[in-house]
Amino acid sequence: MSVFTLCIDCHTPITIPEALKMVMRQDSDNTVYLNIKFNEKEQCDDYEMAFECLEDATIEEMLKTIIVEDDCGKCAINILANICDVCGFGEAEVPL
Repeated sequence: MSVFTLCIDCHTPITIPEALKMVMRQDSDNTVYLNIKFNEKEQCDDYEMAFECLEDATIEEMLKTIIVEDDCGKCAINILANICDVCGFGEAEVPL
């Protein structure tokens, strides 16, 4: 179970344009951004694939699972980062 508050009800139908509108922000210069919630992982063994390869899931269903509330209470795309550094695939793997 996710620790994030979902911005949308899991049972509410959603379209791709609606999902994108939820996570788009605009600044005073009219520049448009995708709002993301950045998450760093400390352990590599505490997560797994969200969907199995042959599992039926629409793009809309998948979007609904990654749209979350950010720290400001705005809708955002939930992003997982720094997997390579945490799991030991850092700079040592780069050939010279």
